[in-house]
Amino acid sequence: GEETLMQAAHGFMQWSPSAKDVGAFINIESTGPWGPDVLFQHQGWALDAYARAAPRPRGNSVAQDFFELGVIPADTDYRVLRESSDKVRIPGIDVAFLFDGLAYHTKEDTWTRIRPGTLQGMGENVLAAAVEFMRILGNASTNGDEIGLNEFEPKTSVFADVGGRLMVVYPFWAARVLHVAPLAFHIAFFRKPRVADRAAQAGDLVISRQAALNGR
Repeated sequence: GEETLMQAAHGFMQWSPSAKDVGAFINIESTGPWGPDVLFQHQGWALDAYARAAPRPRGNSVAQDFFELGVIPADTDYRVLRESSDKVRIPGIDVAFLFDGLAYHTKEDTWTRIRPGTLQGMGENVLAAAVEFMRILGNASTNGDEIGLNEFEPKTSVFADVGGRLMVVYPFWAARVLHVAPLAFHIAFFRKPRVADRAAQAGDLVISRQAALNGR
């Protein structure tokens, strides 16, 4: 039901008796029939759990930025599932295939276009993430802990995979330091030689003029 305002997800979250028991969710999407499965939206501790558990994690915080800014004109069940009927936010992730978008939602979008390894790769990542989600929720239930959403929130974290082998997640304040430091380094150490070169050139010009005057 996602194509007309996600009625199925909305109906489940609003009226299903099971909705109150949802502790976390994984929304599986697609922008085409094949390709690597990429995490492009997240909420709460689910991102860290996915990054830790998935055998081949893939994702980048830029995709989440595009969605939140409205650059990508699309919507998914994630928007509905991330908040319960009583406005309690629920940890979760949004994962999708990427390639062959020209066939998406057309008569060409058939199972024959699914390339080998597509479903297997997503299945392995999603299964590992689901097991990790259950472990976290199980431990919290056993210990009577409250699982907060403050850590790794979309607006306070940066994440990216390294060739699908691992995923790096760090807070936004660290991103400011790590991303600005190379620019500061460049300005500090590469502008000085240019200034020195200009000074040297100016000195050469003065000397050349002086030599010309002496020659007269």
